[in-house]
Amino acid sequence: MELDLYPKDETLNITKDGVDSDDILHSKKKKECQSNNGFTEYCTLAGHTKSVTSIAVSPDRRWIATASADATIKLWSTLTFRLECTLFGHSRGISEIRWASGGRFLASASDDKTVRIWDIEKRSSARCLQGHTSFVSSVDFNPMGTLLVSGSWDETVRIWSVQDGRCIRMLPAHSEPITSVSISSDGTLCASASYDGMARIWDVMSGQCLKTLVEPINVPLSNIKFSPNGQYLIVSNLNSQMRLWDYRNNRVVHLYDCHKNTHFSMSWDYYLSRYFPWEPNNYQERSVETDISAYEDVYLLTPSEDGRVYITDPSTKAVVDDSIQHSDAPNVSLLHVASLGPFIISAGTDPYVRVWAPERLFSETKHEEEEKNQKSLQETLPIRQQSTSSNTESMSDSRIL
Repeated sequence: MELDLYPKDETLNITKDGVDSDDILHSKKKKECQSNNGFTEYCTLAGHTKSVTSIAVSPDRRWIATASADATIKLWSTLTFRLECTLFGHSRGISEIRWASGGRFLASASDDKTVRIWDIEKRSSARCLQGHTSFVSSVDFNPMGTLLVSGSWDETVRIWSVQDGRCIRMLPAHSEPITSVSISSDGTLCASASYDGMARIWDVMSGQCLKTLVEPINVPLSNIKFSPNGQYLIVSNLNSQMRLWDYRNNRVVHLYDCHKNTHFSMSWDYYLSRYFPWEPNNYQERSVETDISAYEDVYLLTPSEDGRVYITDPSTKAVVDDSIQHSDAPNVSLLHVASLGPFIISAGTDPYVRVWAPERLFSETKHEEEEKNQKSLQETLPIRQQSTSSNTESMSDSRIL
């Protein structure tokens, strides 16, 4: 059976209106630091004063948005990795941020019990959605950017109209706080995860609960996300497990347990295999036989409370790389990862956001620069020789005269 986690016709190539990954690579000098096998730290984004709670890369790949317990959102340019602006408006820490399609609007969920929609062009809050009676833990836009779904510690899921900020529907979804919500790629389904150990799937238009996914052990859930093609759900719990659900057939396809997750909500991402530091075919564990294939286009990026990023082959469940260590401090947990072309962005319970890239990109860049310098030197040498020869002839002539 062939299982596609990521649509074959959907890639992370940056459009002509966005930023090319090669431009990003050459826009900033490599940070001098020790290589970590396949990946090396490219730069550190410093500006938050408390732990970073969420990372979101804009759909057009122009911006990296980061949210923090310091109640601010910061926008960083993907071209220079410099801080462009800071958004103020929430009175308490921010739990999650999500971009709408198009990249103009950004939504944020906060402990101040509100959801804000930000107009990035105007650098201001466009709407403040009020109605939840406790911390808002998660938000997500539908693909058209017309609806917004939020989950809260008040145990409800709310569906909002983006145009007028009106709460269209309130769903008494769970018996304990909701930790995460996600909307499917076609916008018809919404999934919610809760501390009650259940994941539920809802019809967005009617608000009807279509299915409840119950894990084998009653452990609080920390996050939930539809796969990019909408066919599967990845659900993580506070028992350091992630399950890939074929929710239509109500079965678990894979269980991933390489990471540590016992205290915090976490978020993961996908990484295109063509950016990987070495040829995947050279990795022996990829040859493990399995009846589930067609994961060859993407890897899973999984953060861990031990401070590492685990890059996993979704098909074989093999960890193909764990060289990224977000921090050497033993009390710093890594909670969020995001991909940006060949780059991997990490954040956690410290106030820093780190950007990582395959070491081979720097090696190739260094080799290209050396070749360019050598070529430039060779082009100038004949001119210097000719100039020296001319000067010698002039000196000889002057002596004869």
